[in-house]
Amino acid sequence: MKRVIVTLILTGLVAVLRGNDGYVEYHPVTGRVFFSKSMVIDMVWEEVKFEDDQFITVFCFSNTTTNVQKVKLGFPITSYAGHEWGELYPEGGKEFEKVAYKMVQDELEFKSSINGKELERKLYLIEEKTKEKPDLKGSDFLFLAEIVFNSFESIIISNEYIQKPIHSENNSGEITDEINYILKSGTTWKDPIKESKIQIKIPKPINPNYPDLQNYYKFNGLGGEVKSYILEISPQPKLIEDSKSNFILVWDYKDFQPEQNIKVVWGFVINKNLPKIQEIFEGIKNAISKEDNGYLNYLSYYFKFESKSKFCSFIYSFGDYIFDIGDNSYFNYNYSGAIRFIINGINAIYGYKFKKDFWADYYSKFEWYNPQTESPDFSKKDQDFINSLLKIDKQKK
Repeated sequence: MKRVIVTLILTGLVAVLRGNDGYVEYHPVTGRVFFSKSMVIDMVWEEVKFEDDQFITVFCFSNTTTNVQKVKLGFPITSYAGHEWGELYPEGGKEFEKVAYKMVQDELEFKSSINGKELERKLYLIEEKTKEKPDLKGSDFLFLAEIVFNSFESIIISNEYIQKPIHSENNSGEITDEINYILKSGTTWKDPIKESKIQIKIPKPINPNYPDLQNYYKFNGLGGEVKSYILEISPQPKLIEDSKSNFILVWDYKDFQPEQNIKVVWGFVINKNLPKIQEIFEGIKNAISKEDNGYLNYLSYYFKFESKSKFCSFIYSFGDYIFDIGDNSYFNYNYSGAIRFIINGINAIYGYKFKKDFWADYYSKFEWYNPQTESPDFSKKDQDFINSLLKIDKQKK
């Protein structure tokens, strides 16, 4: 029997390069559920929550007959891999199956229970001839279990699994994450779903006028200033709650016959003309060694250093970036100039009177710079930040 081939799976994700348009990272997706005898089984209700890359789904199913029903319960999986990205292993090869099975299991960390007790289920590769069945369309793996319903019995099925968003970047500066929840498989039940409540939490965009934007700079390697935010939701939720750090999207249905799946896309658009991180390291190093403010003025222009909050954002983000890459030999950067620039930036924030004309001239351009002390009184947090940078600088020499 011919089998579906999964490719490019050694890393646990599929990265699809799209020429000059950027790339997309795919991860295995599940969420659907079906029974082999769905015309005698009803979904009474479902509760779904998504937060921090994890789905928790709870379903109540009911046997609508007087007969005992022994049924197969399936959780289809779309691995988001296929022939279009090139074959990693020969079709049907055992090595492929070994790696593919492990990838799906490791990525999803799928757990299920029935009436509060662990539900035993096995992972199967879907055969080509069954792949186009309505319940399995688009899937290539399947968690499968057998359960028994007594006459008119209702049972509770709970699932927990990791679902990392589909991550996309393109050369237009768009950086997005996308999460999907499959609802359309609900059309296979005997009757409409009596009640369905779905809640998805996504991170709230950070106001670009405040230093907290450092997380976005760090996210793309100081790749650029956020120009606008992206939020696309379909179908429209019943309500959108606004917490301190998240948007909470809520769908609440009664007597529900699904017509479309839930799709949420969020992200932002950055200014792609900003300098790359390696250029920043080299530019700062050369500027300091030659005592030429030209490159530092260039950074000031692009990162809007005339705004103190944006200057702070850059300085602390840059330091965090150095902490993140640490001793990774892949990043063969000369840290000395960058670390000196960061520490002097913190000095400037605290009103230090620079003795060297090079630094005094540079910071005198900013209205927020107020030189008033030769001994800055750093907060403990900033002093620790500086000490950590000096330690890295010493290790790199």
